Amino acid sequence: MILFRCECGSSYCVEDGCAGTVVSCDRCNAQLEVPAASDPEVYLVFCSGDPENGVPMAQEQLSALMASGRVQGTDLVWSEETWRPISEVFGEGGPAKPQLRLKKRDGGHLSEEEAEEVQSLSPVQKLDIDVVPPPAGGVAGTRGFAGRNREAPPTGPQDGEAKKRSPTRQAVYWGIQVVLLVVAVYYGYLWGFGPLLSHRRNLPTHLFVHNHDDVKYNAVLGWRRLKSELLPNSFCDFEIYVGMKEKQTLTLTPQTGGESYKVKVPLRPGAVILLNCKKKGEYGVFDVAKVKTRDINDVLGKLAREIASNDSPDSAFSVHSAIRDIGQEAFRTTSKELFYDSEQYQFSRVAMVGLDELTKKDGAPRPVLVCPPELRLEFANGTGFFSDLRPKNVDNRLSLPAREFKLNKGRTIKVGANPQLEMRGDEKHVGLVLRIMPYHEKSDEMTFNGTWTYQANLDLTAAKKRWAWSWDYTGTATDKEGKLMRLLLKVDGNGKESKKVGEVLR
Repeated sequence: MILFRCECGSSYCVEDGCAGTVVSCDRCNAQLEVPAASDPEVYLVFCSGDPENGVPMAQEQLSALMASGRVQGTDLVWSEETWRPISEVFGEGGPAKPQLRLKKRDGGHLSEEEAEEVQSLSPVQKLDIDVVPPPAGGVAGTRGFAGRNREAPPTGPQDGEAKKRSPTRQAVYWGIQVVLLVVAVYYGYLWGFGPLLSHRRNLPTHLFVHNHDDVKYNAVLGWRRLKSELLPNSFCDFEIYVGMKEKQTLTLTPQTGGESYKVKVPLRPGAVILLNCKKKGEYGVFDVAKVKTRDINDVLGKLAREIASNDSPDSAFSVHSAIRDIGQEAFRTTSKELFYDSEQYQFSRVAMVGLDELTKKDGAPRPVLVCPPELRLEFANGTGFFSDLRPKNVDNRLSLPAREFKLNKGRTIKVGANPQLEMRGDEKHVGLVLRIMPYHEKSDEMTFNGTWTYQANLDLTAAKKRWAWSWDYTGTATDKEGKLMRLLLKVDGNGKESKKVGEVLR
């Protein structure tokens, strides 16, 4: 092979048979005649990652690469028709650097004037002269055995300042890469994998929007553009899957036109979120677990004895007052917050159908949230209606502790379980109703199947407030002739009884 170089610094390698041919320099486009023998200052070097035929380079370039550490002594150089380690051919220091020489003057010795000028020169203390390596572009287009373009490594050592900056640049680079990776993972989980995982785990997020206006809205939620129609004074429900806690924008646009209402809604996997639109709704907060075991045995037992003996039910007011106290104990406060989360509240099925089934059942009892602030409370003896807006309203359902009712000397009603007593009223009227059914009464050689009904009423607007009550029975039976007969019995508060039997006309 023949190694040679151009005046511009580019080095080339061709086959032996190419001597005398003309080639074009890839760098300066000069026309070069291939010499018959190789240039002794051009070497064919093979480093890790180079083409298998090696890279031709000048002695100055090889020295510079070894000085910078880019070429090691263990790399190979073509010598004596074989590949040999560079350190074996040139030693650890690489090829000898060219020495500077003064060109001998043509014509002999210096003149007297030149000699005087030389004598007047000051001596140089120390002079380090090295060969400046060719520019990096000089090896950009070297040619291998087959004339293919080869790319040699850049020449020239890095300066000290660049070396000092390199770790900082690398730290900045990797810091940026880490930030980009975190951002990609975050948004990938937020918009992709996270919602899919929540769907797989069956953890939907429900957003219930409570409209307190007499306006019909078109509701749109989040970047998914979920849509629903929100009727006046009603609810709409959005079911959405999210991977983590996030906020999405809800937009309410009136169907009749007007300004839209926008709010950012906090969402989390598996939660039920209630939005109180524009904070217009007032909600009541009740601690129902606190009063579930409360009882009113004393006053309710007294009322049961009065009803069982057919006396005036005067203890009804004491019973209602005790139930009212239980309601006050359970009632915490009223609230007009914008958002309510099932993590803090339990939503009442009475006020918001379907919400209770979606809230969690484990953990400590949570207060119940209702709108308007009124609720039917459960306690040991039954249920009672409590309203912060209508404190004089009465609506109680009680288990009356009595199983034998003596209406008069000749008639007693016996039951196998405690009957249910209903107590209803307002600021003008209070009424008690008790039904015993089915109940059999014998009369006129027939057994009637019917219902005993106890009713007591009190007019709160009357000058003299007195209870009026009675027991009434209605039952039917078939006589011997197949006729349908009806029995009517009535026992008033004084124990006076009346009876009527007649045919039921069909």
